[in-house]
Amino acid sequence: MTATLFDFDGVLVDSEPVHLAAFNDVLSSRGVVIGEEEYQARYIALDDANVFRAVLARGGRTLREEEVRSLVAAKKPRFMARFEEGFRVFPGAAELVARRAGRGPVAIVSGALGSEIAFALDKMGLRAAVDVIVSADRAPTSKPDPGPYSRRRRGGREPRVAHRRAARG
Repeated sequence: MTATLFDFDGVLVDSEPVHLAAFNDVLSSRGVVIGEEEYQARYIALDDANVFRAVLARGGRTLREEEVRSLVAAKKPRFMARFEEGFRVFPGAAELVARRAGRGPVAIVSGALGSEIAFALDKMGLRAAVDVIVSADRAPTSKPDPGPYSRRRRGGREPRVAHRRAARG
């Protein structure tokens, strides 16, 4: 039996523009804006906490962990409101997940929050097709660190197929 691991943002759903807008919603009160090219080049492979750390570090600011948690919490409802409004699945993504689920266990390994992934899987009608979700808020490390993939491997079967964004995540 073959296990399949999927990334989420930018692989199954077209959510990266939504993430960028939500980051900018939160950061604008600090006088910070992330441009699309900068986001693609520097931050797309990071989870929310590490995006906030990196963006604010470019201005010489080191965040305390409670500040990071506060920024992530502030982004969550902004992201979800935009995501619900403009939810887009990449063509063929739902069918591919369903097809792979017919061949063995499927996991989502992502820097996204678990609630974001669950929302999308529900909208796609795929919640039951996914056996495991390893999300940024449920793992001690986040992609691009290989730890989340190792976590799935320790949980059972050796994954044979991984679908992820090719560039940096």
